[in-house]
Amino acid sequence: DADLSAEYLGRKMQTFTFDLNNLEITNVNYGRVIVFGTRSGEGNINVRINGIQVFSGYTTVFSDFPTDILRVGNNTVDFSTEPNTTYEISSAQIILYFG
Repeated sequence: DADLSAEYLGRKMQTFTFDLNNLEITNVNYGRVIVFGTRSGEGNINVRINGIQVFSGYTTVFSDFPTDILRVGNNTVDFSTEPNTTYEISSAQIILYFG
């Protein structure tokens, strides 16, 4: 569970990291972000991977993203909300599909 609680320019943010090795980067076909949560307020939830926005809208999120934004080593996922909006996230996943 993650509760978006940090604030930046009026937005609430939470950041997570994950690592990928060279073999994983070479063989990944596509990625998907899945988020389940409850919204309070009118704003969107925004999801960025390595600084690239992959989703902006309301939960529930099922959004595919290109693998060229992934890198060997440390990758970051940022969840943020618009001002005066909170999301209580019950589940958030980054799924990578290999083939």
